[in-house]
Amino acid sequence: MFLERWFTAREIDYCSSKAVPSRHFAARFAAKEAVAKALPVAWDGPLPWRSIEIANDPRGVPSVSLSGAILDAATRAGVREIRVSLSHCDEYATAIALVAVTSDRAATETRIRDVGHDQ
Repeated sequence: MFLERWFTAREIDYCSSKAVPSRHFAARFAAKEAVAKALPVAWDGPLPWRSIEIANDPRGVPSVSLSGAILDAATRAGVREIRVSLSHCDEYATAIALVAVTSDRAATETRIRDVGHDQ
């Protein structure tokens, strides 16, 4: 199914519980893409989209959790914090991500290869 290919179970549960789930799925997808583009990591092959999870804390503030190859590469690249902001309306969804890296890794780009994670 489409949703399981792109979103984690927690993301699917959250978005599906909303009055208009498509708005929330679109915003989370935009956030995943923003995170992927902001990370100082390059990869070959398809992105493991489920390895970038967008969740909300109890106050509704969005957060990012990485797993698998993306987490390993981000850790090697010195990523120490990822912040994300999401917005959506009836017709559009948008997101922005800010990635902080340790100063000794700021100019380093890590390359990972797709090895079949979360396809």
